[in-house]
Amino acid sequence: MIDLPSACIAGISLHDAPLDHARFTGADLREANFQNATGIYALFGGANLFGSYFTDADLEDADFSDADLSTSVAYKADLEDANFSRATLRKIRLSGATLKFARFGAAVLHEAELSDTVLNGAWMNGAQLRRASMKHADLSDANLEAADLTEADLQSADLRHANLSGAKLVGANLKGVHLGKTRLTNADLTGTGLTRDDLVGAEITGAVGIL
Repeated sequence: MIDLPSACIAGISLHDAPLDHARFTGADLREANFQNATGIYALFGGANLFGSYFTDADLEDADFSDADLSTSVAYKADLEDANFSRATLRKIRLSGATLKFARFGAAVLHEAELSDTVLNGAWMNGAQLRRASMKHADLSDANLEAADLTEADLQSADLRHANLSGAKLVGANLKGVHLGKTRLTNADLTGTGLTRDDLVGAEITGAVGIL
């Protein structure tokens, strides 16, 4: 098992590497290459992964809590059940990634690219998602309570059964979203252009900004 906590290995290439249960806690892994690697239950907590590459990697149940993954690329990566709690993921590119049941509590994802991702059942409570692109994302059953989605692009996203209670959706693009049984209690929908007719089937008690 690889055990490199706090190591300074920026730019390392671990392409195709077997990394199950590896430990990189607190390591400097800027611009590291994990493309196509397998790292189930790998530990990256508090690591600096700025600009790293995870395209097509299998990182189910990996721990990225408190890590910095800003500008990283993880197209089509399998990150089911991964933990990104309190992580910084500014401008990360995750298009097509599987993030089912992943945890993003209090994570920062401003301007993140999350189009076509599978996020159903994900925990994103309190996440910061300003200007994030989430077009066609599957967010069914996700918990986005108190999340900041200001000016986020959620066009055609699946929000059925999702919890957006207290979420801030000011200026968000919600064109074509699926809102069956979505919880929008006390949410701020100012500038979305949504009417009560658009929200039939959603729970909107206390929501503001509805036309």
